[in-house]
Amino acid sequence: MELLSVNQVFENKVFRIPDYQRGYAWRADKEVLAFWNDLMNLPNGKSHFTGSLTLQAISDDSTKRDLDTGWLLENGFEPWFVVDGQQRLTTITIFLQCFYEFLDEMPDDGNVFFMNATPKEYATQIRRKFICQENKKRLETTYLFGYFNSSVSENYLRKNVFNDKVAVVNEESYYTLNIKNAKDFFKANLTRLYEDKNRDIQAVEELYKKVTQRLKFNLIKVGKGDDFNIFVAFETINNRGKQLSNLEKLKNRFIYLTTLFREIDSQKDSYENMPLRKTINEAWAKIYQQLGRNFKTSSNGKVLVLDDDDFLRTHWILYYPYSRKTGNDYIDFLLDTKFTAQNVMANLAKVEHTQELLEDHEEDGDDNQETDIPVRNMNLTLDEIQKYIIDLRDTAEMWYYTWFPQDAKGVLDDEEIVWMERINRLGIAYFRPLITAVFISRNEKKTSKEKSIELLNAIERFIFIVFRIQTTRSHYGSSEFYKAARELHHGIITADVILRMLNERISRSFDSEGFFKTEYMQPMVNKLFEQKDDERAGYYRWSAIRYFLYEYNAKLEKNYHGCGELKWESFKQNEKDKISIEHIFPHKAEGYWAEQFKNIDKDKWSIYEGSIGNLLLLSQKINAELQNDDFKTKKKGRQCDEDHKQRTGYANGSAAEREVSKYANWGPSEIEKTGCAMFGFMQERWSVKFKSEEEIKKLLLPGIY
Repeated sequence: MELLSVNQVFENKVFRIPDYQRGYAWRADKEVLAFWNDLMNLPNGKSHFTGSLTLQAISDDSTKRDLDTGWLLENGFEPWFVVDGQQRLTTITIFLQCFYEFLDEMPDDGNVFFMNATPKEYATQIRRKFICQENKKRLETTYLFGYFNSSVSENYLRKNVFNDKVAVVNEESYYTLNIKNAKDFFKANLTRLYEDKNRDIQAVEELYKKVTQRLKFNLIKVGKGDDFNIFVAFETINNRGKQLSNLEKLKNRFIYLTTLFREIDSQKDSYENMPLRKTINEAWAKIYQQLGRNFKTSSNGKVLVLDDDDFLRTHWILYYPYSRKTGNDYIDFLLDTKFTAQNVMANLAKVEHTQELLEDHEEDGDDNQETDIPVRNMNLTLDEIQKYIIDLRDTAEMWYYTWFPQDAKGVLDDEEIVWMERINRLGIAYFRPLITAVFISRNEKKTSKEKSIELLNAIERFIFIVFRIQTTRSHYGSSEFYKAARELHHGIITADVILRMLNERISRSFDSEGFFKTEYMQPMVNKLFEQKDDERAGYYRWSAIRYFLYEYNAKLEKNYHGCGELKWESFKQNEKDKISIEHIFPHKAEGYWAEQFKNIDKDKWSIYEGSIGNLLLLSQKINAELQNDDFKTKKKGRQCDEDHKQRTGYANGSAAEREVSKYANWGPSEIEKTGCAMFGFMQERWSVKFKSEEEIKKLLLPGIY
């Protein structure tokens, strides 16, 4: 096995990432960081095996023309598709561009030399060897590394990595965000290394040698005729630390299938330009644009990247009959059963056989003779693949809106957006495919705005009642509603049918008189109040507590016009934010609190502490020690000696805080009264009708009643 350095790999080559490859998937805080650490830990003078680099020769003349590298090829450069190793090669190219910029920006004072040249002189060498070649006579710049048939990544790379003044970026994606983060990472760390080494250029020079001379690739070259091996092998390739997603494998599979169809296509000598091939590339570009389009909206520095395979599974549920055998049954069906080379070849064989028989009939002059050959019922046709891909593409946008409904303004009604946000806060369970189907139907004007809102309302109510207050098993009813999602998507049923299904399922939670069966909720409540070590028991542990208190506060806000609206982002459940829900009667009950509960057995105090009527959604995070203040201090607020900040009292807090501040004191009766008011809100908001006040009190204070 011959190992080549980066210097040798780049010698007289033009690299292009082919259309069946994903974009740049390495993340700055993981794979790029690991790459940097490998370099930092590589001893001077030692080499590091970086992995295999598989290149496919580009010999097709039309493809060469599309590369726009003609003048370079005339000067001895060879064009190659990168089959394996593109993540590493992209990373190295970005890194070398950062070296170029670092050296080019250094002052040329005649005293600093890099690789026996001035920094600016060597920067020019780096640019010419690894980044681009310039034809001054033709005023052309040809980049040695880029993306073929992927304009989003290609334009971004040229504009924002190579600093091309002509390139225009109209779209960005999660992949382009990774490119940006990688460049920012390398620029920052190069500068930091230089500064940490007392501005010694030798430290940077040694790093450059590691990258260009001591990273070793096992270079594998394959010819144009090896399509089958290339595409089949690609499905099993795992780039370092980043496996291919199933969505990426499916794209590769489709492009491989186009090579089988090329024999019957009029453009068989240039199958990259086949209509289906273009459909695939355009579809995946739009899909990944949707999956990554939220990256600009991140407020905490972290981006919620929508999962490729979650989307693919959702579409599978919408498009094909659902099964629940294993977690991977969807991709097993798509790759091993449906979209296979065997099905294509079987179809092509039928086409050929059918054509022969039809020609025989024509020769016999029997125009009226019937044949039972299933001409329109073939295994896998171009038309069937095309329809699937277009449907997959069109589903991506509406699926995105189920995650980020605020971005759907102008597509969905404001009230639909509000209900979708509520469902996401509550926890969507298995309803994302169904809601995606509803949004698609709405977008196609097959379902009205009013019916869509009614459906979203019913779904939210179903989730709250069935999964949050009854804690029914998580897959309860999933097969039925997955089937409904597919049938709605294909126009087999309407939204009215699904509404009846939802209401029928919910009705099982109520008796013949319409009262909620509290025996469905009582086991959940009893479990919440089981004491475990020093953990706080009660409704504080309820999975829906944040959502319920948030909705309760929103209802009270209508009565308190002076208080500001609370934002859900402030109360997302994590360890740091748990302080945003306060136990008014605290866990450490002394002094004032012991006096208020002196008539209650001490072993019952935890029941009042954990009752929902004792929980309060705060308008700000507070120091945990302040939670033990007496009720009057909590209402008024006080200065925290620790950080000299004023804690806002209940009287100036959220609507729920102001409601509580009406009481002069806080004890068992106030907790019970407030809890009954909250359950009254539950009855009104979710149409959960309880038979009696006694039943409500048993749910509020189990063990007291």
